[in-house]
Amino acid sequence: MVFTPANPNVYTLNAAAWLLLELCDGQDVESLLAEFRAVYADQGAGEAPDVKQIIEDLQGKGILSRQLTKEESTP
Repeated sequence: MVFTPANPNVYTLNAAAWLLLELCDGQDVESLLAEFRAVYADQGAGEAPDVKQIIEDLQGKGILSRQLTKEESTP
């Protein structure tokens, strides 16, 4: 379960969404996708779900937010 204090709500995450949230450590999206797929495959969980859709869902609920990279924040 995840609580979002900015917009008070409690969400129950499935295993894939929880794994993705755990792997979010500031790395770029492509690295995150590669790590997610590697962990998912190592667990023998079958075909990995649509990670970009999970990211969009978590962002939409206010559970996950994207920070600009140094390159994106420099004019």
